[in-house]
Formats: sequence, structure tokens, C-alpha cells
Amino acid sequence: MKKLICLLLLVVVCIVLIGCEFSGVQDTTTSTTPKRIEPSERDPILDELELDYTDNFDEYDIEFVKCMRVVQLTLPGYDERSNFAWAMQKMSRETDTFYKLNIDFSDELYFISVYELNGKSPEYTLEYGGVIEWVKWCKYDNYDEIPSEVDGGALIGTYAVYDCVVEKDILNNVIYNHSCKYYVPLPKGYSKVDYIDVYNLYDSMVWADLSKIFGRTTPITILHTFNIGFFWGKDIYRYSVDENGVEYLDGASIQSIVDEYWKK
Repeated sequence: MKKLICLLLLVVVCIVLIGCEFSGVQDTTTSTTPKRIEPSERDPILDELELDYTDNFDEYDIEFVKCMRVVQLTLPGYDERSNFAWAMQKMSRETDTFYKLNIDFSDELYFISVYELNGKSPEYTLEYGGVIEWVKWCKYDNYDEIPSEVDGGALIGTYAVYDCVVEKDILNNVIYNHSCKYYVPLPKGYSKVDYIDVYNLYDSMVWADLSKIFGRTTPITILHTFNIGFFWGKDIYRYSVDENGVEYLDGASIQSIVDEYWKK
């Protein structure tokens, strides 16, 4: 009987010790440090290219030109992008998030126009980029003064440039307030009266950084995407706040935007 009692006491002691150890594990505080979205590596060949741009280009403009390089009509991270639902699903991954942008559309900083160069086939699309070595880049302060031809090369198209701030990482609630520039392609031209509606521009936008450029040491330049083609989608969405102060992304109207775009 004494041996049985000793055995039972030993079992109880072991259970108590195991319970204490388990309790200690359970009480350990879980880290609440937000996940870090690592930037992608930038192709070093971009700094070796001979590009033709005017002397008044600053570091942001030069970086924007380099980011528009597309050799086989595939932007990094853009090849599988299709629609708002896909973008939302992608945000559940550890390597993606949404950033809130604040853009100053009160006045354009300047315009950047793209021209054919040396009679070469430009192979460049204003909204998606192309072979940046085969076009000429010029900077202008006034849209009405942009010539239709430079050095014998015809005008391909123009971008309007604005000040922009990456305010925060929405999913991780991390504040950045990082200054950058926002480039808006103008394939339908420019009119101070209605072009903000034509290109679906808003003071507050949401950006899915699918190419992972935020966090690089190079200047951050963001291209406005406003239409969806057969193989292309958006990574810029309207950021809205309702009458109750609830913040949300406006993805419901995107298909209507697509329909309207292809009608015009």
C-alpha cells in the first residue's frame, strides 16, 4: 500500500511539473512586430543603359524612366495581375500589403514627353513601358508648349508628374510619410477641366506594390494605372472614407471604369 501511495504521489508531482511548464509556454507574450515587406532587387543593367533625356531631369525622373523598361512586355510582378479580387487575395500573403498614397493634384509639377528616337521603332507603350533606350525623353513645364516632334521623332505620349507621399502600410498599420513622385500617363490627352475624372485620379489612393520597389535605396516613383486590358490590371485603387469614418477600398466600380475606357 505504501508503495502504491508513493507511486501515486510521484505521478501527481510529475503532472504538476508538466502543468507548470506548459503554463509557462502558454503565457509567453507573442511578438506584435509588423511583418517587413522586403523590396525586390533592382536589375543593375538599368544603370548601364545609355538613355536620351533632357538635362533638367532630376533623380526621380531618371528612376522613373528606368522603371519603365520592359523588354518582353512583362513588368516585374505584373504578369499575373488581373483584377481587384485577385489583388485582395494577394494581400493575404506574407510578402504583400497595401500602401495609402496622398497625392497633390492641385497643380502639376511638370510634364515628361516621350518621342521616337533616330528613326527606330519605339516599341514603347505609354501605360506599360517598353524599350526605353529607343525613345527620347523631354521635360516641359507647360502642356500646351509640348511639341509634336523633337529632332525628327514623333511624339509618343506624355506623363503628368505630381508630388506624392506614401503615408502608411495599411495592413500593418506602419506610418512612413515617405515623399515620392507620381506619374500619370495621358493617352487621352490633357484638359484641366475634366482629365482627373477621365483618368480616375483621387487625392487618396491605395497602391499594391507588386514590383516591390518601396524600401529600395533608389528614389520611389509610382505609375498611375487606370485601365484594365486583356492582359493587364491595376495596382492603384481609390481610398475612401464613408460618412461613419469607415475606411475602405473602392474596387466595385472598376469594371465600369474598364467599360467606359474602351468605349472612348
